[in-house]
This record gives sequence, C-alpha cells and structure tokens, in this order.
Amino acid sequence: MTFGNGIVHDEPTSFGENDSDVFDDETVLLAAHDAVGRIAPCWDLHNYVAVNPFFPMRALPFLTAITRQQLATHSRLLPSREYFKEQYEKGVIQTADLIFAIEQIRLNQPIGTEIELSHDTIIETLEKEPNLGSTLRCFSDHYDQQNGTSISSLVTDEVSKWLSAYFDIGQAAARFPLRDEKFFVAWRRLATFDKSLDKYGIPFTEVIRELPFEPEHALQRMVQEVVNEVPFDKENLQNYFHRLLATVSGWASFGQHFEFEASRVKGKTSSRYQGIVLDILVLRMAYDLAVFRVLTDKSGVREHLSPSEDFQSESVIDYLWLLALERSFRKKLLEQIKPSSLLREQPSAAQNLAQLVFCIDVRSEPFRRHIERLHPSIQTIGFAGFFGIAMSLQSLGNELTEQNCPVLLEPRYRITESRIGKEDYLRRVQDKRERLFAMDHIRSSLSSCFSFVETIWPASFLKMIRAASSNSAWSPGRFGDRDASQGSSSESYDISVWSDEAKIEIAFSVLKGMSLLDNFAPLIVIFGHEGESENNPHASSLDCGACCGHSGKPNAVVLTQLLNDRAVRAGLYATHQIVLPDDTIFLSGVHNTTRGALTITVPSDFPRERIAQLQELENSIRQAQEAAQSELASSLPFMRGDLPLGPQLLERARDWSEVRPEWGLARNATFFVGRRGRTRSVDLWGRAFLHDYDPTLDHDGSVLELILTAPMVVTNWINLQYYASTVAPDTFGAGDKTLHNVVGGIGVIEGYSGDLQTGLSRQSVHYAGKYFHEPLRLQVVVEASCKALSAIIEKHEIVRDLVCNQWVNLISVDPITDEMSLFEAQGWLKL
Repeated sequence: MTFGNGIVHDEPTSFGENDSDVFDDETVLLAAHDAVGRIAPCWDLHNYVAVNPFFPMRALPFLTAITRQQLATHSRLLPSREYFKEQYEKGVIQTADLIFAIEQIRLNQPIGTEIELSHDTIIETLEKEPNLGSTLRCFSDHYDQQNGTSISSLVTDEVSKWLSAYFDIGQAAARFPLRDEKFFVAWRRLATFDKSLDKYGIPFTEVIRELPFEPEHALQRMVQEVVNEVPFDKENLQNYFHRLLATVSGWASFGQHFEFEASRVKGKTSSRYQGIVLDILVLRMAYDLAVFRVLTDKSGVREHLSPSEDFQSESVIDYLWLLALERSFRKKLLEQIKPSSLLREQPSAAQNLAQLVFCIDVRSEPFRRHIERLHPSIQTIGFAGFFGIAMSLQSLGNELTEQNCPVLLEPRYRITESRIGKEDYLRRVQDKRERLFAMDHIRSSLSSCFSFVETIWPASFLKMIRAASSNSAWSPGRFGDRDASQGSSSESYDISVWSDEAKIEIAFSVLKGMSLLDNFAPLIVIFGHEGESENNPHASSLDCGACCGHSGKPNAVVLTQLLNDRAVRAGLYATHQIVLPDDTIFLSGVHNTTRGALTITVPSDFPRERIAQLQELENSIRQAQEAAQSELASSLPFMRGDLPLGPQLLERARDWSEVRPEWGLARNATFFVGRRGRTRSVDLWGRAFLHDYDPTLDHDGSVLELILTAPMVVTNWINLQYYASTVAPDTFGAGDKTLHNVVGGIGVIEGYSGDLQTGLSRQSVHYAGKYFHEPLRLQVVVEASCKALSAIIEKHEIVRDLVCNQWVNLISVDPITDEMSLFEAQGWLKL
C-alpha cells in the first residue's frame, strides 16, 4: 500500500548498520494493524458519541481484554479496592455474592484456580493495594526510568502539537501547511526542521531525515534497526506497537473514527485520512527510535514487552469483587420485575388519555414512573431516541449536515428544515442562526480572542447581565426553543425525499418497533430529548446518544409529520391492516434533561374542541414534572430544598461556571426489554434504559433481533464509556473539566498540552473524591425465552461477542413462566 502523493522522493541512504530481514514487510504490517485494531474510535465535540473504549477487543473475554489494556496504558481498569471495601462494609456486597463470584471465577477463569479462593482470603485482599505487574514499556518509558526524566510526556506533547494542527477545523490562527497531503507525508516534510527534542540530546531530526516518505516503508526500516540490537518476536512487536499507540490514545482514537466511518459508509471519509492511525503509529515510533539511539541500557527492553502471567492474579481478585457487586445489584433489580400475572391489571391503551413516547435513556425512567403513578390513564412507551428515522439533518443557519441517528447506522436520507410561518420571521431565524455560528467560530479563534473581546464586549456584557437577571438565558452557541416561541410558526421538515411507499414502511417499522400496533390513544406525544448548558465543550454529551450527540427533537417532529399524514395512515391500513383512528393526533415535544422539564409543541391547527383534553394532559405532566425534578435535584450538589426547584435547575443550566449542569447518564446499570407492565410504576432508580417490547406480537422474533443488534450495542457503548471514565479518568476519561482547553475545534486537552482527552470528565462521574457513577457492566434483562435469545446469539457475531465474553450480562425473563435465567458460557443458569 502506498501512502505518498505520487511524487518521487530520493530514498535515504543510511538507516542503521544492519539491513538483514528480521521481519518481512507483511509481518511488520500485520503487527501494526493488530495494534491499530485495538483502538476504539472517538468523535469530535459537535458530534459526541459515547463509545465503549474496549469495543475493538470484544472478541476477547472481558477480563483478558481489560488486563491487556492495563498493561499497555499503565492504568487500573477495574474499580478500586477502596470502593469494593466501602461496598462490603456497607453491606451492599454480602457473603452470598462473594460465594457466587468465587464459583464463577473457578468455572470461567482457569487462572483463578491458581489463587486461593476462600472467603477469608478474598476479604484480606481489600487491605492490599493491587500491583499492575510488569507493564509494557516503549523506549521513552525506559529512558525516563533510567534517567529520571519526562521524555515520554514531552513526546506526547510533540505528537499532540502536530496532530492538533493537522486536524484543526478552523480554530487555529494559521492553516496547517500541506494540509491537503496525507498526514505522514506532510509531517515527514515539515518535521525535518523541528529541533524540539534535539536540545535534550535526542537525535530526532537525524531520524526524520533518514525516514522514507511511505509510512509502511518507514515502519519497516525502524523496526529493522531496533531488532538488530534487541531481538523481538511477533508478540513483542504487537505489544510494542500497542504501547506506542496507548501513549497517544486520544489522537489515535480520533483518527480511528475516520476509519470507522469509511468502513460503515463507503466513500464518506476523505482519502487523506485513510490509514491515519497507522500514520500516527509510525510518527510515534519515529520519536521512540530517536530515544532508542541514546538509550544506554537496553537489557530490559524485551522483558517489558513479554509480561509474565503473574500480573493476572491481581486482576482476577478485583474482577471477583466486580462479579460480587454486580450480583448484588442484579438481585435487587430482578426483585423489582413484576410477574406476568399482574400484566392484566394494567389499563388498556384504549382507556388512556394519552400515550407518551420517550427515548430509552435512563433519564426518562423517573419521568415515566412518576407520570404513571400519578395518572394511570397515561401510558408511557420507551423507544430508541432517534425514533427509527435514520437521517442526516440540514438545519436552518447551519452549514454543516448533522447525523441524527446512531453511528452504527448509515443515515439513509438527508432531511432539511423548513419553517411554516411568515417570510420575515423565517429570515430572522435564518440570520440569527448564521450569526450565532459565526460568533462561535470567532470566539474560539486564538487570533481573534483579544480583538473580539475589545470589539464586542459592551454588547456581550449587557447580554450576560440580562442572562443573570432573567428567567431565560442567552445562549452564546446554541439555538433553542425560545426562538420558536417568539413567532407564530412551528418547526417543520421537508420529507419529500421519501416516496409514499417509503413513508408507509418507515411508519410501520417504527410502530412495530414500539409494539404499538393497535389501541391508539387520542393524544400521542413523541418526546425527543436534549440537555442544556453553557460554556461546556462537552454539551453534546448531554444530548441524545442515539442521535449522535444531537437533540432528538427533529426526529420527533419528522415522525409526527409522518404519522399525522392521512395518506400514510391510509397506506398503513391498506398494507398492514393498522387502523389509526381519525381522532388520534400525534404531537412532538422536548424532554429537557438538565431542567427536568417536558414541553409539548402544539401546532396552530390543533382542533379547538380538543384544547381541554390537551390542558388535562399538560396539567398531569406538570404534576409529574415536580416529582421528577425533586428526584433529580436530590442527586445534584448545592440544591436547596426550601426554594422552588425549577428556577434552580434553570440557573444550573445557564451558569457558565457550573461543572455539573446535570449528571447525564451516570449510574446507568441495566437495559430492560419487555412489556411495560413488568416495570410500570416501579422505581428503577433512574438507572435503567427502558425499551418497550411485546413478545406476543413479535411472532418471527425480528423486533427482538433488531433490539439486540442495535439498541443493546448502543447501551453497551454508553455503559462502558461511563465505566472506563470512572475507573480510569486520566486514560479513558477527559480528566478535570476545569482545566479543559478546546483544541482544533474538535476536542479538549487538559491544561496547555498533552494527549487529546476522550470520554467523560471527572466531574461527570466523580463527586467529592469518590465514584458517583457505579462502575458495573450492563445487566440486559429481556422478556424472551432462553431459546429465542440463544438463536439470536448464535446468528449475530456482535451479540455473541458481547454476551459470551461477558461485556454485558444477559438475563432471560420467560414471557409465560416468569422464570429468570442468566446466560453463562456453560449455558443458562436459573436464578
């Protein structure tokens, strides 16, 4: 494979003393691609996607993959023993949980048999700090250990300097030279003049001048020089490459998202980004080779690329405690699931005042629970927050097209926003959005920051004063519903891209996925959700994960337009025998998760004779909202119970200094798939993703298959991102939010240098020095027979990897017998 630009370059004439073929090109590239394949993708700040950082290693058992990552990253990736000790002393983990965990280790982890697995011995481990063992080391790691230096950190800073400039999307004052070239070629030309490491006695420019211009050839040459002095085997080489990428894992992950997009949507990624992670690996090794040339003692190099098996024993002990904690939670959870005998006690949909459709997001659970408890005539439904509309969106005033569906899906249609209303209002909306996007760009530009403040500070100051003294905040970078309320117009989208047949099939697919095929209520409201915060680079992490870090409101509006279309309704009846009553009206709404508020958008043509019915629904929602806000406020610091909660939550949302406007999806722990009657009005502590599913309507199992191959994967990504950000905030999290600086318009670094930060900040998952998020793997509870679930596991590799390798815990709740079973490698275990 050639990564050059077609220009012929003179090959360097000197590169090491021995050119013997220790590894051929194919062996080196296979080892490199193996290391590259261990890196999970991450997206930019504007399209925030919660990613399981271990997802590329899902074909390995959870503990094996975690242990390998610990060695490469030098980070602890299981919860701390201090945390386990606290849970044990509080009685959360009990003796029965430990006995279960010990048995699981003996059955599933052969290495565990080498450890004394008695109850007393396991308790004693809580008083000992775990030893990560012999971690993988690159040459700069050895140099720092031998000389007491910080060359490794300096190298990371240098890599970050180049990559932040190359990936920049307009924040930097100057454009990266040779930006249209592939990264390695551009860097190879420019780095020749970089003396940053030479002043420390590291011959970096010497190495650069000797490198070929093709990354594969450069990598082979460098490996050749190293193995001439230190004999490597293939495993050593794979581990070495993995360690190199781990030192710049943030940038490698960002580069990986281009590869992910290219594999998902052919031709979507620019050709200059193809192979970008390999380019990063070659770049990182060039720095390491420069250090290698001045490394005086190379005796321990190979030893630290072939770690002994002893290190696994510590991980097994910690994993045992994790199993015990998960069993404790699972037992508590399953006690909440209602038996099928109680399902008939639930009111039929025909008796309902309304049906409210929410995203499966855990922040919807308290709202759904309070609404159902206070108003039994209201039914709630959980469905993935993009509502089955796999679309990209072109909003007014936004020059970018945004993906409003999960990254696992390809947006099949491009939908554009329009406005129903007066032309002058439409023009004002368009102009205002364009100004906001332009101001955001200027505000983030380094070259403009001082002149920008000097030029516009009087107007900005007045707006800040108004924001601090009014009930509606001025948002410098987001355009929200307040603007829609300023005119007699309603949000609308051009869906003419769909044929009549496509509209009918999309509508049918969504209704089937919701298990909503009959008994339609008079009012059905589709709630998209979004967060609200100011001065927050990670604001999109509070929006809908199923909408690629964007608001779910547009998807709700589009679905409402479809289901209110008389031609679509007629087609649903003619094609699928679904009868949508003439008096059933679909409305869209917004669930603001930061403020704990629900808002229904009422169109101007809403029937006047139905106003009283709508007001009754809004009054019911208002009562439930007060209860939900009280629950929300109880978990947030510095909330006062003696003051109204709504204004306090609004103040948090608009406070530019607030590091925790809300907790997001922290403490997520379970994904329940089944009839709502099983969990209706049950307190699941705001920790449950809830997806409605009726097994009696899914005769061919197609709906269940779709849920396990799509929403379950998305919830796994969310769950393990929160897990990793909690247990390793400096490796797979985003560090300290108060030290963040936006770099390149795409991500953040902590302070003024270092690797690109991925994941969530400490403030999103920790509080007062302790875990706020409880790091547990997802408990996936499905109302389906073991046989039905086993068939899907057998059919789909991605499901098989996640379930069989313990990335999720799968529990079957039999729809008829209520029998509960846990999936294990040896088969289903009755609970």
